[in-house]
Amino acid sequence: MCFDKEHISLIFSTSLPILILWGPVTLSPFYKLTKKHARPSQPSLDLLTIGYKEDYHFWEFLTFLRKLLILLVVTLFPKDQDQNKYMTICLILLASMYWAHLKKPFNHERLNYLEQISFASLTFFFFGLLDILITGETFSRTMFTLVAFFSIVVFLLY
Repeated sequence: MCFDKEHISLIFSTSLPILILWGPVTLSPFYKLTKKHARPSQPSLDLLTIGYKEDYHFWEFLTFLRKLLILLVVTLFPKDQDQNKYMTICLILLASMYWAHLKKPFNHERLNYLEQISFASLTFFFFGLLDILITGETFSRTMFTLVAFFSIVVFLLY
């Protein structure tokens, strides 16, 4: 059975050592990239910073953290709380979309626009799942209203 004592102990016995071992490995490039006036000198770090403005070389790590947070929400929410799970994911995506719109981390405006479109489409998807769970219908009036609202928001952003 999911989330009983044995399952939770298995989760912590496997995930905590991984976090302890790989945490410093993944955070060390983040530390190097966030230093003031530090330019990545290693070609391997250039892969993570190409396309971003000088002040936003760490943005790829924020993307990684957002994906990790969504993965934790999907994994740790119990099966009977799907509505809460999808609403939390939608809130994470909306906050990310708002933050990316404010900061505009990419060198080219087109890339900023494409990131907003990807956030909007992901949010539509999870709102659609949420609406199906709540109403039991595949396409309801609420879903139509949400699609119309987010379409207007995306077009007003640009």
